[in-house]
Parts: sequence; C-alpha cells; structure tokens
Amino acid sequence: MTLFRKLAVLAAIPAALAFQPATAGTLVTQWSYEVDNGFLNNFTQRACVGTLLNATQCASSSVTGTGSSDVGNHTRLAWGFPVDATGNIVNGAELALQSAIEVTTEINGNDLVTNGGPELGGKFTHKNFRIVRGGHTLETASLRSRLILDPFLPDVLDTNETLTADFDITFRETTNFATCPAGDPFPGTPCSDIFVISPEDIGQLVRNFVFDGYKYTVVFIIPTLEVLTDAQCTAAGAASGCRGFLTEENKITELQTSFLIRAEPITIPEPTTLALLGLSVFGLGAAGKLRKRA
Repeated sequence: MTLFRKLAVLAAIPAALAFQPATAGTLVTQWSYEVDNGFLNNFTQRACVGTLLNATQCASSSVTGTGSSDVGNHTRLAWGFPVDATGNIVNGAELALQSAIEVTTEINGNDLVTNGGPELGGKFTHKNFRIVRGGHTLETASLRSRLILDPFLPDVLDTNETLTADFDITFRETTNFATCPAGDPFPGTPCSDIFVISPEDIGQLVRNFVFDGYKYTVVFIIPTLEVLTDAQCTAAGAASGCRGFLTEENKITELQTSFLIRAEPITIPEPTTLALLGLSVFGLGAAGKLRKRA
C-alpha cells in the first residue's frame, strides 16, 4: 500500500467517528408553572345604532374594563345595558345579565410533565346576552397570556423560561333578528356571536425554547378553535379562512384552555470526534500534497 493510500484510510476513520451524535445536558421531566391572563387597555367598541338612545344613554352602554392582573389592565370587559331574563333594562340589579368576556388569573402548579398530558391554563368566559336599544358592543380586544416555567424535577436553581403572547381578538355581536351566517352550530335566531383570532397570533399557540441540550415545545390548546365559514368570517370583518369560535346567544360559554410540553434532544458532536475530524482534514491535505509529488 502506498503512503497516500495509508493516509487516506486513516483520514476516513476519524471522519466517520465525527458523525456519531451525542446529547448534552439533563432532561427536565417535570415543571412548576404560573399562568396569568389579562385584557389590555386597547379594546375598541362599535358605535350605538338607531335612535332609541340619547347621547348620555349611549355613553352608559360603553365597553368598560374591571379587575386587573400582573400582565393585563383588566380581567373583565362588559358592554351594553344590564337586562333581566326578558330583555328589560335593570340597572343596578344584582342578578342583571350583561354581555361580557372574562379571564381567570394566577393559575399555579408543579405537575406539568414533559411529554405527558396537558395541564389547565386560564378560563375564557363569554356572557352572551341581548344588546337592547342599539347600545355599544365590543369590537376588538387584546388578551395577554403569560406562562412561566421553572424546572421542578430535577430542580435547577436560578433557571426559568417566560413565554408571553398577545392574542388580538375580533368580536362580532351578531344581529338577533336576521338570518344567521352559514355554518352556525346553533341555527335560528338570535344568532351566535363570533370571535376571530388574528392569523399572526395563531402561530403563538406553539412556542419553542432550548434548555440544557434539549429543545422544548409548548403547545397552547384552545377548545373549539376552528376554521370558520366564509360567511362567518365576512360577518366578523375577517378574511376568508379565518379561525375562531362561536358562542350561543343567551348563554354563558366557558372555554377552558390548557397547555402541554414536549422535548427532544439536540444532538451535538463529541469534542473528541471534533478533534479527530480536524486531524482527518489535515491528513487528506497531506495526502494530496504527497500525490502531487509522486
């Protein structure tokens, strides 16, 4: 065997070794978590319609925010007039029915298992009641959600991951007296109200981060979120193919969100094989020079 062939064979051996993967770090098998939610102060409303209200009455039906959280200005947005079961205005009544959206805050736990099942996040509630006399209705709102993860098993000190997402919501308070958009799961009148989440924010339902040699994927789950019909998207002022959900009129609808976490190792070359790879490149270079001299 010539010297060139010997060098070529020796160079091929460490080159092959260099592609043997190895993992680094320790898998976090269980996480503690903190979930917080809140509506931002940038909500908008649709104007009063018709002639049944004067300026003062119209203003009293405006969207108002109450409650607060660590991540948002409000935990409740309400609009329209409080009414009784028959639709009569009952301002100040303790059991009055008023349209509103609400979110829960400060959900804590330490039982989120990597590659396991989902844990409960925030709860979104829509109180869907009649809007009388053409009062204000909600038009858009932004919901901010924050998830803080901290390794629980094994316990790694001074380490956490914060995932924050803003979900822009377009809301349509549908008419109670016209034909409902095609695809309404509760046909007839009154029509279901329509919520649409902006396409840009749909991507925030899946988030990734890297920690100690592993890639973790967090998936946020919103029940009943689906592609709406073209008629429903149009009614909500959204483009065809929009995604959202519907809520039944004269009902309280609760959407319990959840989240889960998956992990996969990140493969890296061992330091020793990297060194061998360098030697193999050197060996090939040397062999090339010897061949030129031959």
